[in-house]
Amino acid sequence: METKELLVLARSKKHGKYCVAGKTIDSKMWIRAVSTPCGAAVGSHSIFYIDKGDNKKYIIYQGQIIKFNFFRPTPLTHQPENWHFDRIVSPQEAPYVNKNNLVSFIDQPASLWGRDNKISYAQIKSGIYKVPQSLYFIKVQNLSVHSQFGKKRVVFTYNNIHYNLPTTFHDAGKYIDKTLESCFLCVSLGEEYNGYCYKLVASIFFI
Repeated sequence: METKELLVLARSKKHGKYCVAGKTIDSKMWIRAVSTPCGAAVGSHSIFYIDKGDNKKYIIYQGQIIKFNFFRPTPLTHQPENWHFDRIVSPQEAPYVNKNNLVSFIDQPASLWGRDNKISYAQIKSGIYKVPQSLYFIKVQNLSVHSQFGKKRVVFTYNNIHYNLPTTFHDAGKYIDKTLESCFLCVSLGEEYNGYCYKLVASIFFI
């Protein structure tokens, strides 16, 4: 069993449960909490904190600093950051990070796994396409949220590359048809679906 203190950078819906990921406070290492070695999402019953003000339970939120217990790392070829999650250690302690400190957690990849919106799962499994990490926390420009065929998509520019990706961020609907000059995003490489791993926006941090 290992205890890790994480800055939660993503808490999005996945198959009726939650995908939770963040970076360790000390080394800035990415960890994605999963409920099984196969990468299943975690249930809401296990990712709550107790507010000291009203003593009620709340689901953890992005931007909070939380201590987690993990059984062990359970990396997958397309998601090497996966750790088998046990429980939250101190649910009464869930402070929010100062937004001015978010910049120290930023990743600076040349691109988000290329320019396309998906990667062949067969190429990942065979080792033709290597995934050193499946999560990025980045600063982007000219972001807008749109609804297309009932699904929300996030359009933005990163390193002069234009992206149009689906999002699982639960508050994305509040910003439909609005444009933001700059903000932080957590972008994830999702699980295999119809032969591909699709890129998605897991969270948006508005500056």
